[in-house]
Amino acid sequence: METSSIVPDVIDTMPSNIMKVIYTSGCKADLGNELTPTQVKSPPNVDWPTESDQLYTLIMLDADSHDVNNDKLDRPDYPDHSGHQTLHWLVVNSSRTDPGQTVTGYMGSVPTQGTGYHRYVFLVYKHRHRIVVPVTDGGIKCRKGFNLREFVQFYALGDPVAANFYRAKFDDYVPVLKNRMLNKTRQVVRNPTQHSQAFYWIWEGYG
Repeated sequence: METSSIVPDVIDTMPSNIMKVIYTSGCKADLGNELTPTQVKSPPNVDWPTESDQLYTLIMLDADSHDVNNDKLDRPDYPDHSGHQTLHWLVVNSSRTDPGQTVTGYMGSVPTQGTGYHRYVFLVYKHRHRIVVPVTDGGIKCRKGFNLREFVQFYALGDPVAANFYRAKFDDYVPVLKNRMLNKTRQVVRNPTQHSQAFYWIWEGYG
């Protein structure tokens, strides 16, 4: 993770555990391997070592959602990515016996054409007491501009105890995914709800 600049772009220290991230397509995240948006369209199964008296928060983010020159992940001059992140998944207060609360539902990789490889990072934080995080509507306004360090500091989560990541870039399936979502959006707009505008923003200008 250090050679791919996850440390220090996203986190400050390397966690001691590598979490398992296995998709229903049969592929898995493996410390920077390349996966396609097609392979990761559904939520994966995730697993990491747990303690019986602890709670855990799972975060998945795109570390390169604003970058356009990120094909070379070994270059040492990455800028600070703390404000260049998109939240893809957030589940809080899980334990050995409780799956926890999904604050922001899973969103697969939809990197914009021409933006190169994006690093999709999974992180797990351990905490003894429950944290209260407002549930989002899943819209882009609550995903874009996510700041991991600010979130971690606000909830006093400390350093992550497990992590993994993969890389993905645009493929021919990305427009298919976007069109499917836009078609759903049009159906929602015909019968407006309080979530219709947020639903639209998931895809408007996503990158």
